[in-house]
Amino acid sequence: MVAYEGGAIFVASTNASRHTKDAEHVTNIFMKAIEKVGSNNVVQIIIDNANNYKAAEGIIEQKYTHIFWTPCVVHSSNLTLKRMCEPLESSDKYIHWVLGIKCPFFDGDMTKAFPWWRIPLHCIPQAQVLMEILDRDWMDWTTTGGSLFRLYRDTDYWDAFMIALSDFWWKRVHPARELYTNSAITDPLFDLGTFWPALRHELCSSLVYESKWIVDNSKLLMQEIH
Repeated sequence: MVAYEGGAIFVASTNASRHTKDAEHVTNIFMKAIEKVGSNNVVQIIIDNANNYKAAEGIIEQKYTHIFWTPCVVHSSNLTLKRMCEPLESSDKYIHWVLGIKCPFFDGDMTKAFPWWRIPLHCIPQAQVLMEILDRDWMDWTTTGGSLFRLYRDTDYWDAFMIALSDFWWKRVHPARELYTNSAITDPLFDLGTFWPALRHELCSSLVYESKWIVDNSKLLMQEIH
């Protein structure tokens, strides 16, 4: 992705799933991207904090000394959260952590808020993604209204969810972007219409069913009644 004063656009993508993501491979990817857009047009590159990216930074900055390198905020936050949840040196217990969801309802009027009796189904993907990122088997979940739930990681749910996400990216976003980049597109809504995703993925019903199962097996730990 390239960000400039006019906004942000996708330029290219690389499927590196079959490659060893060492410093050499990452360096080659960055160098090709820099050469494609022109080194004079590159001011800043945002990277993960992984060692292979840091090594690539050291190699590339020897040639392009004017480029600023910035660590990714999201990746840094993930590393921070993961470190916070690691076991204490003197204890085999994990630090307790809670996910708080800001509820968009009630138009900001907290007098209309009420304790949840169940976790909303649309919150399950977010919770499962966070547990996958942080590699945790369970989490406590709370939202506006004063209820606290415990729910558990479901690796089968994550595997199915990843299939849906991969289908969206590689069958819709990626080919549409490649066509848009390499062709003269005058009417994106028409010319790229064949890449519009269906309203429901073929796994949608299964994911909803699995979300209900996760909700049914969660535990209501606390409910604050005013």
